[in-house]
Amino acid sequence: MMVLTPDDVVRQLSARATALGEKLAGSRAAMKAARSKGLPRLFLLEDEYQQAMMRAEIDWLTSVIADLRSKKITWSKEWIRKVAEAAERDPAV
Repeated sequence: MMVLTPDDVVRQLSARATALGEKLAGSRAAMKAARSKGLPRLFLLEDEYQQAMMRAEIDWLTSVIADLRSKKITWSKEWIRKVAEAAERDPAV
């Protein structure tokens, strides 16, 4: 991530969040159709789990994107260089 600019990362993470949102919507629609045809929940538990994981990732992506846009998370080549130099002097950094 740090080899890209913060703006590039926002674009990449936003694209990921959009793709996941579309995948989640499709999964929800398929599950709704299966349930309407009488498929017991037992057979959909794995799908429920996958949907929960997608929602969690979307929430995390949304949070990181917000922090990048507000500059709570940011970096530059110079800052990365300084951190690397400090880590060389003191590995505990």
